[in-house]
Amino acid sequence: MKKTTSSNGRSSAVIGAESPVTTEPNEDAGAFRTLEDEGEADWPARALDLLARRFDADVLADDILARRKAGDYLLRRGFGAEVLRAAIRQFCGR
Repeated sequence: MKKTTSSNGRSSAVIGAESPVTTEPNEDAGAFRTLEDEGEADWPARALDLLARRFDADVLADDILARRKAGDYLLRRGFGAEVLRAAIRQFCGR
């Protein structure tokens, strides 16, 4: 039995409907291994590359709000907290 609910009275979503599963867990693990083998999983290097394209190192070194903005930028792109902290420190030369 499917139930519907409305959001703001504008649209309805079906609850209990089966959602298609696109990959099996083993396929995901294999995909990540492939990325690692190809060198695509070098997240610190990717974070540094994004910082270099978007921000000025001198500004980040002197402005804590700019560092926060850079951190938020990396978080929105899926980087973890440890990676973004290390990338910002390295980018600023600290």
